[in-house]
Amino acid sequence: DENEYCWDDDINLNVSLPGYNKDNNGYYHIDFLEGYVQTFVNVQADTGNDDTIIFVEWMSNLLYNYQGTLLSPVNTSSYSNDDGIAISVLGVWEPFIGDTLVVTAGCVNNCGEQSIDSMKIIVE
Repeated sequence: DENEYCWDDDINLNVSLPGYNKDNNGYYHIDFLEGYVQTFVNVQADTGNDDTIIFVEWMSNLLYNYQGTLLSPVNTSSYSNDDGIAISVLGVWEPFIGDTLVVTAGCVNNCGEQSIDSMKIIVE
């Protein structure tokens, strides 16, 4: 059967910022730590599947220009663990204060079925 290696057809990726709550408008808020170059937080994607290791790609709508090189504030890839959770790291720079990042995670199974979810994070 060609679909033998497909994981659950009902893909439902769900991203979140562990330890933080959304405001009434669905935005997360993180505080930039004064005196540091970057402030780091973990971001996670629940794949809804604890039977298969799943590769998850991450991206942000904002990039940081470091000496002419554009850098993503989020690590661009991770794999799910035994609980179906993929964790990445978001590191924001001081110029992001006052901005809203849209962090998106996505995955594709062996059958080409895609799941994408995103969250909005305000840097304060």
